[in-house]
Amino acid sequence: MHEVFIQNYDLKQSDEFYQAKESEVNNWKKFEVFEEVERKEYPSEDVLSCRWVTTKKYKEDETIYKARLVLRGFEEFDAPKADSPTASKSSSRLCIIFCNMFNWELQSLDVRAAFLQSNDIDRIILMKPPKEFRKDGPEIVWKIKKPVYGLNDGARSWFLTVKKQLLKWGCKPLKLDPSVYTYHFENKLAGFLVIHVDDFMVAGNEQFHRNVIDKMVTKFEISSRSSGKFKYVGWEISQHNDHIDIDQISYQNGIKPIELNDARLNQADHELNEHEKKLYQQLLGQLQWISSQTRPDIRFAVLECSITASKPKVHDIVRINRVVKKMKKNTTKITMSLPQCTPEQVKIIAFADAALSNLPDKTSSTRSFVIFVKCGNKIAPLSWCSKKMERVAKTIIYAEGIALGKCLEEAVNLRESMIEALNCTNDPNMIPIIGITDSKSLWENIHSTSQASDIKLRREVASMRQQIELKEIKDVIWKPTQLQLADCLTKSTASPQSLLHVLDKGDFVIDL
Repeated sequence: MHEVFIQNYDLKQSDEFYQAKESEVNNWKKFEVFEEVERKEYPSEDVLSCRWVTTKKYKEDETIYKARLVLRGFEEFDAPKADSPTASKSSSRLCIIFCNMFNWELQSLDVRAAFLQSNDIDRIILMKPPKEFRKDGPEIVWKIKKPVYGLNDGARSWFLTVKKQLLKWGCKPLKLDPSVYTYHFENKLAGFLVIHVDDFMVAGNEQFHRNVIDKMVTKFEISSRSSGKFKYVGWEISQHNDHIDIDQISYQNGIKPIELNDARLNQADHELNEHEKKLYQQLLGQLQWISSQTRPDIRFAVLECSITASKPKVHDIVRINRVVKKMKKNTTKITMSLPQCTPEQVKIIAFADAALSNLPDKTSSTRSFVIFVKCGNKIAPLSWCSKKMERVAKTIIYAEGIALGKCLEEAVNLRESMIEALNCTNDPNMIPIIGITDSKSLWENIHSTSQASDIKLRREVASMRQQIELKEIKDVIWKPTQLQLADCLTKSTASPQSLLHVLDKGDFVIDL
């Protein structure tokens, strides 16, 4: 199924779209979103306008017409606080790993007209009705009672509504990711709920479904509930007996290179015109999205393209088209195949790497990491990054030290969330973290009793020594480059095949 946004439509479609608009207004009435009042009753209040967002969805041989009424919230003079969290990618992957560990069925829930099911707002908002539904006579406006789409705090109000209910039903948010709620029964993890606006990902045992999910589907109107094979916030998820696959192959197939004629391609050092620049930034956005979700193997290539995004040239289009070609060579899936296991059997392994002054600006360095949960020979990815280094690095050992330090910070945070969710005691031997570097000099410095010879490196080394001493991490070990799974996230010359194999098969043999 794919979706097309419509701005202008012909007369043949007008009846279908009018019915869609009528259905939307009926939804507003059903959820008691507004009441009709006379404008003169509120002489000091501004009246906000609205607009229609119309779409066509194509599903197999059926065309679905949809319309959403959106308030122009930017017209509100004193906009309220609008922040609203959504679950991080690493937290979502962690929850999928819990499904493996406890053999739970993974489900997605989509809430119908979620914002309209929020608690009432606490201020006066007046809206001019859409022209199709205006009444004759005295000036009638709609007094808005719910945080409708377009209001600055619409998403926040919905999140707070859900939060109130989940707390009431005994769930608790993770400290480091308040969009992930866990439920415990007899002091053990019994289920989780991941929030991404109106899309929920849930799994748990019988007590969780009875005490939380059954109440949720009674409290809120759910438009769809899926399991087995389904789509969740851009991920295609497929659950099997002993593993869960995640991919974005459909999204990948929709990413197309930018077409330029031969004459333009010969102008390699010319800056792009406004149209070409827009195409470049759109394609870069698509590649950034997929490389952060399911394609870490192209993450470094995408980083290279982003460095020149402010003033791209024709040769940058050639570069980004090569990234698209590279991506399409593989239809990669991520296999989450950890066996049923206890927290005592689990480790976190964190690969970190760096490269010196290797980005297109010729001065910036790169740091990268990829972090897995490991049980036996099975591993599943939690988090990865490929970033321009925040500090100037003049030596490779210092760059490697920065990269490993940032990697371990992320690993410690993930372990903390895992410990909290599983309701484990903070035993330093529980879910140990092992950092992995292919820099023998860095590894020797960390395990030496002497000061590092590189003055800048001393702070990084001291921090990692302290983490080992305090048992925040179990150890940092050295492995040769061929076992460094973060290598292809740092340099274009590194082969991604080892990483792709691990993602696809979900297994990796390494002596820790």
